[in-house]
Amino acid sequence: MEKINILFLIICLAIGVSGCADSNLSSEKHFEKNDEENSELKGKAELLKEQTLSYLEKYDDTFTVENFTLKGIIQPFHTIVVHSSKYDENFQVYIYEEGKEFTFEDDYFQLDMSNEASEYIYSLIQSKLPNASVKVAFLDQSIDYKGEIKTFQDYLNSGWVGINSYIFLENIDYERNNGLFKEVVLELNNHDVLGAVRIVSTSTDISEMVPTNTLQSLLKLEAIVASQTFMIDSSKKIITTPVEKISNSEE
Repeated sequence: MEKINILFLIICLAIGVSGCADSNLSSEKHFEKNDEENSELKGKAELLKEQTLSYLEKYDDTFTVENFTLKGIIQPFHTIVVHSSKYDENFQVYIYEEGKEFTFEDDYFQLDMSNEASEYIYSLIQSKLPNASVKVAFLDQSIDYKGEIKTFQDYLNSGWVGINSYIFLENIDYERNNGLFKEVVLELNNHDVLGAVRIVSTSTDISEMVPTNTLQSLLKLEAIVASQTFMIDSSKKIITTPVEKISNSEE
């Protein structure tokens, strides 16, 4: 009886070891598969980075790839974040994949046309707000820049001018100037500039900083104290938000 029990134990141990061996083999195969997939994705990412830099050669600038995100369910395109040496800012390249074909789009135009667009907006409001400084944010994710649209004037002639305008003024009295700001909004709308107008109050004059700094960095300045946004709806009615007090000071 004792021999039978020992034999039974040996068989059980053998089965257990065999099971573990099979399990380990399965795990090894799983990791090998993951390694192959990761290697394939890494190779694809490197290829797309190289193709992106080749695609960007049409611009007079030097670029460095900062980040890469492969497409997913929510975002059906690959995204590459690229740094511009000329503007010392980042922009994005969007890569659409169909089979073995790749289509590239980008928003570099937002950097390259920003100052010209800001000057254009200022020219429209200068008679009403001569002391204003302007910064813009384009609503388009991408355009055929350096294709059909080679200049900002081409963009104006395209029939769609999607721009959010940020107008910086020192020590604004919003209540007193409400009517004037609405006139500015109507003036931009009359020139087919579609987008919100944000009137930003500053505690000091930042006019010299506006052309050489990004919109994001300007809005984080301690000098920014308040803002109010104006929009025109489809019925040409002006919609305004309440004045928002802002405190960017570091505690």
